[in-house]
Formats: sequence, C-alpha cells, structure tokens
Amino acid sequence: MDKELIYQLMNGEVALTDIDILEKIEIVDEFSGERECGKLYERVYNARLRLAERLDNDEDEDVEEIINCMEGIARILSLKMFDYGMEARNV
Repeated sequence: MDKELIYQLMNGEVALTDIDILEKIEIVDEFSGERECGKLYERVYNARLRLAERLDNDEDEDVEEIINCMEGIARILSLKMFDYGMEARNV
C-alpha cells in the first residue's frame, strides 16, 4: 500500500469504502468521532473563526498561510516517519 494513500485515509481525505485494501491493516480516520486529531482540528477551526471575527474578515491571508504551512509540515513529517518505520523493519 502506498504511504500517500495511508496518509489520506488517516486524514479522512479518502474513505476506506472508496478503495480496495488487500493488506490486513486497520487504518483509522484520525479526524473521525472523538479522536484526538479531530478535537485538535476543531480547536484550530474555532480559533480561526474567532480571529476572523476580531479582524472583521472571513479569510485572513496570514491565518490561511499559517494553517496551510502547518498542514504541509505535518504531511512531510508523517510521510518521513512512515519511511523511517519501513527502514527500521528491514534492519
């Protein structure tokens, strides 16, 4: 299975029902239900709304840039961790 697909499944970008998984691996959408990532994302979203209200602007360019960059950093780290984990299995 491709690490990018695993990342997308964990982030809820792709639904498990949309793909055919051959491996016997359980991949959980970490943003579903009461999972910690979902709770943290809700806090970020609410903070974004509060900032928008204070700035009297629905979409602040800097706020969007911060969120997008942090998501990019998380993606890079997640995929690298996957690679390191695969390397560790082969040691």
